[in-house]
Amino acid sequence: MIKNVHGGTVDLLGEAIVTGRYPVGSSLPPEPMLCEELGVSRTVIREAVKSLIAKGLLVTGPKVGTRVLAEEQWNWFDPDVVAWQSRAGLSREFLRALQELRRLVEPAAVRLAAERATPQDIA
Repeated sequence: MIKNVHGGTVDLLGEAIVTGRYPVGSSLPPEPMLCEELGVSRTVIREAVKSLIAKGLLVTGPKVGTRVLAEEQWNWFDPDVVAWQSRAGLSREFLRALQELRRLVEPAAVRLAAERATPQDIA
């Protein structure tokens, strides 16, 4: 799939965070360095950082810059975060947690679907 510059930058930075290139607790390089490294404008970097903040991977603050948050704070319901983790390799711990989540959610989803099914749904 072809992505725009913003989407490609989000992907590059997101995968770099998930794979540990930018470890939890570390700061991202300053904007000018990221611009040079990725060949994009500061506006693109800023928008990508906003996207990664929304996904729970980063936080920004005065005098601390842009820091990588702990994995527990990442939005694991975001398809991009899951895709980056998948490309980085899925640990046994992650797979166990995913199975546990499925065991909790799927029976409830089936029950709701059965309760709310219309005759057309069943046909």
